[in-house]
Amino acid sequence: MAEIVRGFKTLKKGQIQFGIALAVCITAVIYLVITLRGWPRLLAIIPFAGSLFSLRLFAGYSSGLNLEGRITSIIRELPDDFKAVQDITIERDDFGRPVKINHLLFAPRGIFLIETKHRQGRIISKGDEWHQYWVRDHNIFANPVSEVEAKAAFLREKIKEESHRLMMSEEEVDNLFIQPLIVFSNEEVELKVVAEKVPVFRLDEFEKYIQSFKKKVVLSPEKRDALIPFVLGLNLDA
Repeated sequence: MAEIVRGFKTLKKGQIQFGIALAVCITAVIYLVITLRGWPRLLAIIPFAGSLFSLRLFAGYSSGLNLEGRITSIIRELPDDFKAVQDITIERDDFGRPVKINHLLFAPRGIFLIETKHRQGRIISKGDEWHQYWVRDHNIFANPVSEVEAKAAFLREKIKEESHRLMMSEEEVDNLFIQPLIVFSNEEVELKVVAEKVPVFRLDEFEKYIQSFKKKVVLSPEKRDALIPFVLGLNLDA
């Protein structure tokens, strides 16, 4: 069984927020029922409206948490020589944007940087734009391939900067296998995408890919165990 060195925390904060919002909402309803008349009812309107908004917002947290949990379950069932770091935000890139990584899977053959998407419906790639068709909705979003490739390149650059501390030569860093992946975790998704360098999978396809991966480059346990605390040290959300 693979070890989850760091699990999801960001989405779990949403659960706490949901619990608080639910408690406030119930309290406000009880207060409204007790004070059926008069101006005191107005005192409950603001917290009631705010808690309803928070409950609606949590719907996204809840859905994301459940789907991330499915990916985590697959990772956890991998062999003992796999380790995973999840839900981290490392230093800002050249544009000042924080680099968020959903899953970083350290495998015997290298590192998989996994970007998760929870969209449903039909996903079609059209150059720099990807299109989502779901029932009557049509949404356009940026091509995630460029994003995840940039994250992998940024991580490699941070490793290269500290290669002496990690006791890795420049050649070892250059040859370090870091494979970006995109995984759509929703069961109700149909993928019609073209991505040459970055595999794009449904959740069931992702599991098969990881299990059958045969690339020859080997990441030794010693190098892996040095890289994991290094990556955790970059995390801004520790």
